[in-house]
Amino acid sequence: MILGIIFAMVFCSVMYTGEGEAPRVPIDYGPFVHGHLMLRGYHIHHWIVSWCIGTMAIYLNWDANIIAFCAYLVLHGLSYTDRFEL
Repeated sequence: MILGIIFAMVFCSVMYTGEGEAPRVPIDYGPFVHGHLMLRGYHIHHWIVSWCIGTMAIYLNWDANIIAFCAYLVLHGLSYTDRFEL
Protein backbone atom coordinates (compact mmCIF):
# COMPACT_ATOMS: atom_id res chain seq x y z
CA MET A 1 0.00 0.00 0.00
CA ILE A 2 2.82 2.39 0.88
CA LEU A 3 4.53 1.52 -2.39
CA GLY A 4 1.40 2.47 -4.35
CA ILE A 5 1.24 5.85 -2.63
CA ILE A 6 4.93 6.51 -3.26
CA PHE A 7 4.58 5.63 -6.94
CA ALA A 8 1.52 7.87 -7.20
CA MET A 9 3.38 10.78 -5.61
CA VAL A 10 6.27 10.39 -8.04
CA PHE A 11 3.87 9.96 -10.97
CA CYS A 12 1.98 13.16 -10.10
CA SER A 13 5.14 15.19 -9.61
CA VAL A 14 6.56 13.99 -12.93
CA MET A 15 3.41 14.11 -15.08
CA TYR A 16 1.41 17.09 -13.82
CA THR A 17 2.76 20.64 -13.84
CA GLY A 18 -0.15 22.61 -12.44
CA GLU A 19 -3.80 23.31 -12.67
CA GLY A 20 -5.03 24.10 -16.17
CA GLU A 21 -1.66 23.30 -17.74
CA ALA A 22 -0.89 20.47 -20.12
CA PRO A 23 0.84 17.41 -18.66
CA ARG A 24 4.61 17.23 -19.08
CA VAL A 25 4.20 14.33 -21.52
CA PRO A 26 1.74 15.76 -24.07
CA ILE A 27 0.47 12.63 -25.83
CA ASP A 28 -1.26 13.26 -29.16
CA TYR A 29 -2.55 9.86 -30.14
CA GLY A 30 -6.01 8.36 -30.25
CA PRO A 31 -8.29 9.93 -27.64
CA PHE A 32 -5.43 12.03 -26.20
CA VAL A 33 -5.12 15.64 -27.36
CA HIS A 34 -2.15 17.62 -25.97
CA GLY A 35 -1.97 15.17 -23.09
CA HIS A 36 -5.66 15.45 -22.18
CA LEU A 37 -8.06 12.53 -22.53
CA MET A 38 -10.92 13.71 -24.75
CA LEU A 39 -14.21 11.89 -25.25
CA ARG A 40 -16.69 13.44 -27.70
CA GLY A 41 -15.09 16.83 -27.19
CA TYR A 42 -15.14 16.65 -23.37
CA HIS A 43 -12.01 16.59 -21.23
CA ILE A 44 -12.05 13.52 -18.98
CA HIS A 45 -10.01 14.27 -15.86
CA HIS A 46 -7.43 11.82 -14.54
CA TRP A 47 -9.30 11.46 -11.26
CA ILE A 48 -12.38 10.11 -13.07
CA VAL A 49 -10.32 7.47 -14.85
CA SER A 50 -8.55 6.60 -11.60
CA TRP A 51 -11.89 6.35 -9.78
CA CYS A 52 -13.13 3.82 -12.34
CA ILE A 53 -9.94 1.75 -12.29
CA GLY A 54 -9.76 1.87 -8.48
CA THR A 55 -13.37 0.76 -8.13
CA MET A 56 -12.71 -2.10 -10.53
CA ALA A 57 -9.54 -2.99 -8.58
CA ILE A 58 -11.51 -3.20 -5.33
CA TYR A 59 -14.23 -5.30 -6.96
CA LEU A 60 -11.72 -7.69 -8.54
CA ASN A 61 -9.64 -7.83 -5.36
CA TRP A 62 -6.44 -6.58 -6.98
CA ASP A 63 -3.27 -5.69 -5.11
CA ALA A 64 -3.58 -2.97 -2.44
CA ASN A 65 -0.81 -0.97 -4.14
CA ILE A 66 -2.93 -0.50 -7.26
CA ILE A 67 -5.88 0.60 -5.15
CA ALA A 68 -3.68 3.04 -3.19
CA PHE A 69 -2.21 4.41 -6.44
CA CYS A 70 -5.69 5.06 -7.82
CA ALA A 71 -6.91 6.54 -4.53
CA TYR A 72 -4.01 9.00 -4.48
CA LEU A 73 -4.71 10.04 -8.07
CA VAL A 74 -8.38 10.60 -7.23
CA LEU A 75 -7.45 12.81 -4.27
CA HIS A 76 -4.87 14.63 -6.38
CA GLY A 77 -7.39 15.32 -9.12
CA LEU A 78 -10.06 16.45 -6.67
CA SER A 79 -7.63 19.02 -5.24
CA TYR A 80 -7.87 21.06 -8.47
CA THR A 81 -10.49 23.80 -8.63
CA ASP A 82 -11.58 22.72 -12.13
CA ARG A 83 -12.27 19.16 -10.96
CA PHE A 84 -15.89 19.12 -12.12
CA GLU A 85 -15.46 21.07 -15.38
CA LEU A 86 -15.58 19.04 -18.55
